[in-house]
Amino acid sequence: MWRYVVRRLILAVPVVLLVCVGTFLLIHLVPGNPATAILGEQASPSAIAALDAKLGLDRSLPLQFAVWFGGVVHGNFGTSLVYGSPVLQMIWQRFPVTLELTLLSLVMSLLMAVPFGVAAGRRPNSTADYASRVLSLVGVSMPIFWMALILIYLFAFEVRIFPTEGFVPLSQGLGANLLSLFLPSFAQALALMAITVRLLRSELMEALAQEYARTARAKGVAERTVVWRHALRNALLPVVTAIGLQFGALLGGVVITETIFALPGMGSLVVTAIFDRDFPVVQGAVLVFAMIVVVVNLGVDVLYAYIDPRIKYG
Repeated sequence: MWRYVVRRLILAVPVVLLVCVGTFLLIHLVPGNPATAILGEQASPSAIAALDAKLGLDRSLPLQFAVWFGGVVHGNFGTSLVYGSPVLQMIWQRFPVTLELTLLSLVMSLLMAVPFGVAAGRRPNSTADYASRVLSLVGVSMPIFWMALILIYLFAFEVRIFPTEGFVPLSQGLGANLLSLFLPSFAQALALMAITVRLLRSELMEALAQEYARTARAKGVAERTVVWRHALRNALLPVVTAIGLQFGALLGGVVITETIFALPGMGSLVVTAIFDRDFPVVQGAVLVFAMIVVVVNLGVDVLYAYIDPRIKYG
């Protein structure tokens, strides 16, 4: 197992490198100059050229990338062009909000998806099955930003239960913290829940039709035990795969969600950095996102061996 983990981590290095190169090239294709964004449109060409030289933006792109990536290798993600603060420090300050939002969205989606998926797979064409299909269709079809706006209108203006924007740190109370994150987490959880329900339904129906399930019923095992102890475990492998892949989508979705709900996370940091042409911040945040996705996918592969003992890694 450990050899497999080490091998996967080594193979992840070129993936992260490609992400770094792609992000660097794309962000430099964005129209505009960081020096102009900092000094303003009325700044003289000489002042802009002087600031470009000070920030190192007058160098060639390969040299700029080599300098930045060399710093990353040594744990230095560079300095913000706009704020002058270390990029790693800015990411570390925003990362807990994004991590809590992503994990809470994942937990909420599973709490909704597993009961709906099991009920739909256990009794096809029942009322629960039709309800899960409708809910899945809504979750898949509706964009996150539109769902977020609807939730804000319903639960913040009509019912007035949850706050519409802002973040309350966990240090100020668990209840207030969860209230500030409930709406953005629920908006993200619906999309992941929809995919998980549909996949779990089909996999559970297939598992319940297998020989071992029929044998367990013939021995007098209760249907609840057949579903939850035997069939569900075998149906989880594709679901775990989908969750691992969707975790990256959740991280990408925080850019929209945090902007709508004014959460001080990495998503809003990236949006602000793009508008400010703050290249080091964008590159550092995307690199962190890429590393998280790589680690999560590796964790999903390792989890396979615990769910299904037949899977062995050499």
